[in-house]
Amino acid sequence: MNIKSIIYKHVTQALIRKEIIIPHDLMIFRVSDKKKWDYQVNGIIKIAKNLNENPYAISQYIAFYINSYKHNIYKKIEVSKPGFINIFVNTYWIEKKSRKSNKIFSIRN
Repeated sequence: MNIKSIIYKHVTQALIRKEIIIPHDLMIFRVSDKKKWDYQVNGIIKIAKNLNENPYAISQYIAFYINSYKHNIYKKIEVSKPGFINIFVNTYWIEKKSRKSNKIFSIRN
């Protein structure tokens, strides 16, 4: 299982819920200069620009939507201006899922 795919699914569900068409350039990246389980969402600023909306507000909505479902995968989701989303994955969740399935979760970019 790929963690980036799970994050992408949750972000796109939030956008669909807000009736925003998912752009082809929405990307989830693993942040290489921080802890190895940190991810960022790219493309929100461009989405907001195309909709003439506030990117920070859209990012806050996505974070709220994901947090409202109490996904155990996330340790923390941070939103910063102008519309950046940084996601910290719960390493306990990864260890638990890996032990349960006897598989190693993919963290590759």
